[in-house]
Amino acid sequence: MLHHIQQVLAAYPERFHTETVEPIARRHSLGRCRYWILKTDEGPFCLRRWPENEPTRERLQFQQAVLWHCVCEGIDFVPLPFETLDCKGFVEFSGSFWEVLPWLDVNMPDAVEFFTPLDPRDESSAAPKPTGRQLEAAMAALARFHVATSFFPLPNPPVSVSPKISMLLKSWKKWISGRFETLSLALLRREQEPLSPEERCLVLVGRRLLGRPIQEMGNNMALCSRAARLAVPIQPIHGNPDVRHFRFDGDDVCGLLDFQTIGADSVALDVAILLDSLAQGDAVLWVRGIRAYQNIRPLEDNERFLISVFDRIRGSLEGLERLCSIYLDGETLSNSQIRETARRLQAVLRNDINDSRNAG
Repeated sequence: MLHHIQQVLAAYPERFHTETVEPIARRHSLGRCRYWILKTDEGPFCLRRWPENEPTRERLQFQQAVLWHCVCEGIDFVPLPFETLDCKGFVEFSGSFWEVLPWLDVNMPDAVEFFTPLDPRDESSAAPKPTGRQLEAAMAALARFHVATSFFPLPNPPVSVSPKISMLLKSWKKWISGRFETLSLALLRREQEPLSPEERCLVLVGRRLLGRPIQEMGNNMALCSRAARLAVPIQPIHGNPDVRHFRFDGDDVCGLLDFQTIGADSVALDVAILLDSLAQGDAVLWVRGIRAYQNIRPLEDNERFLISVFDRIRGSLEGLERLCSIYLDGETLSNSQIRETARRLQAVLRNDINDSRNAG
């Protein structure tokens, strides 16, 4: 592999050339890409190799164009790839795209310290939260990113319905029409089989998620239907700004990583995802985060409604879809992936409990 890396680095200026290349251990927050630290005389850099056959060339070029636009607008915490000798943002080699990036993993504990595995039987368990100042800094950084990307030229109409909401509505209709029962039976059968501790935890969490009344699913679909009629500004968004993708220097944001899910949609999706991972169902922190965001970028009424809809239904639906891929489609996961999936589903259940208590 080192020989391949040296061939890739040969396409870059000499300051990136080094014999000291160290792999970064795979973890969920890094997705399916592979990463290495390049230790050079000018300091560390990051080398990323994308999985074979993804993303498409056009999608990677779009991602880099948005990052370049952000840097031009004064955003200094996104990892804009360095240019090759022939002024390209990536190298195509051995069936994959490769990029050299700034090193942003500064003073940030691995995400597992913020998100510890939870006991699915304990409704009171909760993962540690980032500090309040980190919450405000992350929300303000996201708002600055959104202000910058709002000027990025897109071929589609600048105001329309949220593509993500339309997708969620179609998915809920499938669940209402029978998919819910099919998955319930599959989990029940799986529970009777010998399981590892990790998978037994996942099955228990999955059954609790499926144990909620069907009326709740109908209410969620009605919310989606209403949201799918609302026009909102459409612009480039991160797509998955979970707190684990932020890097902090003390209480200040110094990096926002992982733009693999970048796309064009309402900022409401990003806001809901980040608030969910930061506040973890705490209504006071939720309000604090919204206030920090709106100090930079005020939200329209339709955007605020979309945030509430995404917050209520996105986690549940994505959890159900994940369970389907495992227990209906036969996807194979490692123990660490099973633990992460169980953690995410437990977080959804915990937030639902907090919502019901707050409503009461």
